[in-house]
Amino acid sequence: MDIIEKINSEFKTSVLPLSLINSVLEDKSEDAKKALLKRACQKGDLVRVRNGLYLIGEKKRKTSFSSFQIANLISEPSYISLESALSYYGLIPEAVYTTTSVTTKNSLELKTPVGLFSFSYLKTDYFNFGFYSYKSGSDRILIATPLKALIDYIVLMKKHYKTVEDIEEDLRFDFDEFKNYKSFVIKEKINEMLSIYKSYRIQVILKDIRKRL
Repeated sequence: MDIIEKINSEFKTSVLPLSLINSVLEDKSEDAKKALLKRACQKGDLVRVRNGLYLIGEKKRKTSFSSFQIANLISEPSYISLESALSYYGLIPEAVYTTTSVTTKNSLELKTPVGLFSFSYLKTDYFNFGFYSYKSGSDRILIATPLKALIDYIVLMKKHYKTVEDIEEDLRFDFDEFKNYKSFVIKEKINEMLSIYKSYRIQVILKDIRKRL
């Protein structure tokens, strides 16, 4: 049984951190592991996304994968936010070709064989809330709530919105759809954010959003 067959028989994922591969090859020496990985990549059985992260090649892939899943693993800790999350929720009409995340590590732009990824630094006080995990196949993906994705965008893009209309015009933002996410977009969550974000420009737009709910 080759490395890919072994992985497919033991795991239901196509996205492979090096730690998972090493667990499958635990009986091999370090040199043997490196040789197997190199050979698998040369044959196209594995695709190297970046150091320490691989994807099963298309011909041997048994399960689907998402760019969100890969993004979560490229930089840890991180979660999907900004334009990717806003597009995922159907709040902006434009197609998003770069998978966007926030992280407490340094900002990073990365071109990989499976797409473009962008990670924006967000300080810890603003990072540690407003996201959740959902299941994609056998994997779990971390993503910002609709409200947090919007506020992350305003914070990081240094937007000076004063009204909801400003957001709608600049982003072609669907505020009616935004309000439909009733488990996430509620006055209590905005009140919590108002206690965290002390910036005047963030306070102004949070209060206008709250007024319209």
